[in-house]
Amino acid sequence: MASFGPGEADRRQAHIETREPCDTERDQEGWTQALATFPRCEGLVTGGRLEEIEESAKDALVGWLKAHLEMGNAPPPRSVRGKRVLWVTVPLALATKIALRRARLAKGLTQTELAEQTSVKQPVIARLENSDHDVKLATLEKIADVLGVGLKVGSAKRKAA
Repeated sequence: MASFGPGEADRRQAHIETREPCDTERDQEGWTQALATFPRCEGLVTGGRLEEIEESAKDALVGWLKAHLEMGNAPPPRSVRGKRVLWVTVPLALATKIALRRARLAKGLTQTELAEQTSVKQPVIARLENSDHDVKLATLEKIADVLGVGLKVGSAKRKAA
């Protein structure tokens, strides 16, 4: 698990979601195919062989999230209700980029304004929000500080099946 948590009493919390709920449904004929839908990712649907649906769902989810970043969007967080069959893991680097963009947009800052406040050049901010580029932890810390969120990274234990 990773999250931007309060470093001080007055800091906001911006959670980095590293997994997404996915509804899976088997086909009616032969039960060998499955359809995967993501209730928090509008319009995202994928399908495939039943034994490969988790990998197909992950590929589709990562592509959907990257596309939103490339379009300059931050997919909105949505609440989830009801039973979910499958949780699909989102790579930590991608989840971090989405969380930081959400925090920047929530604060009403452009990339240029954030760059000015952090003494980091705007192209660095753009790369931070680009799914194809890596960023240094020191840069993340500087940006998180200006956005008023703390940086906390940990590991979530998986429940036994």
